[in-house]
Amino acid sequence: MKRETQHIFDLILKRLLRLSNGAVIQFINGLFGTDHPLDSTVEYPNTEYVSRKLRRLMSDIVVVINGVNVYHLEAEIKDDESIVIRIFEYGFAQGLSTKTASEGGERITIKFPNARIIYWETTKRTPDEVVLTLEFPDGGSYDYAVTPTEEVTIMPSRPSSFWITGSRNLKRKD
Repeated sequence: MKRETQHIFDLILKRLLRLSNGAVIQFINGLFGTDHPLDSTVEYPNTEYVSRKLRRLMSDIVVVINGVNVYHLEAEIKDDESIVIRIFEYGFAQGLSTKTASEGGERITIKFPNARIIYWETTKRTPDEVVLTLEFPDGGSYDYAVTPTEEVTIMPSRPSSFWITGSRNLKRKD
């Protein structure tokens, strides 16, 4: 039952974020603290990837604004400690699809999208941030951190703006 319910929420999120470019730009601006103009171009690239082990990877939503700014949103019903690993996998797959290489090919750059977790329900265990620590053979490490957004509610306040409420890191955007 949980898998079916999660799938329904994923479909709802995908549908809501495709209804209006202006609304999705306001949503992204409120969620990430950006200031994209409402007439910005919005694209929805493919979110299905195949891993090297031929495993299907499918992220919820990837939005590209003005052909440059990439945002990845994952919706979860409740806390899931493995979500940061999946977001990293999806981000890596998205980055591979747009990788760049230097002229001689000695340096390849993979750019990860800006990511957020949208929890439909939160608990006392819901963290302020989820972190995946990557440790490298040379002893170096990097913390890949993703900020959850709790209980998103989108309410139209007037035709040109939306109130985005219920979260510690969402703001009203006109």
